[in-house]
Amino acid sequence: MARRPPGPLRPLAQAAAIAGLSPDDRVTVRAGLRWRLAPGGDDRVALHVFDRTLTLPAGCVPALRVLLTGRATRVGDLPGLDTDDDRLVLARRLLREAILTPT
Repeated sequence: MARRPPGPLRPLAQAAAIAGLSPDDRVTVRAGLRWRLAPGGDDRVALHVFDRTLTLPAGCVPALRVLLTGRATRVGDLPGLDTDDDRLVLARRLLREAILTPT
């Protein structure tokens, strides 16, 4: 994986998006982010990005695949998660980790 960092962030927009995130909000993967999904063991998946690895439940894989396409995605439309609360938790985590950005 290349060591070149992804595009810049807007920290205030990230913080506002996390604080006010709703199922109707749209997010997209951070510009220029290089990523790789791999089995994480014990029903987990590892999301490798340029400077770290996040471990998430394997049930998040369908939603991660949609989010990481680069297309703007409505949080409430994320597949594979049972409730909007689950979708919001995943989207907030990825916003906090600077993997997603608000659109």
